[in-house]
Amino acid sequence: ESLRELADAYFCNKNHKAAEHYLKKAIDLDDALAMSDLGALYIDRETSDLAKPYLDRARKKGNLYATYILGLLYLQ
Repeated sequence: ESLRELADAYFCNKNHKAAEHYLKKAIDLDDALAMSDLGALYIDRETSDLAKPYLDRARKKGNLYATYILGLLYLQ
């Protein structure tokens, strides 16, 4: 959880590269919220092709936010 919080702090300070780094470290620890956060980061950067795999992994772990975002992506 602390890796994800650190990533959120970097994201809020517009340091997306550092946020991405720490989210990936949290994902290595199987953090479903980090998966959906990284997906959202990629969508924010307009790279939804990179977002989908992370969002799908988070969805499979029961993350409703990831399910919602994926639904929106498929409607576009």
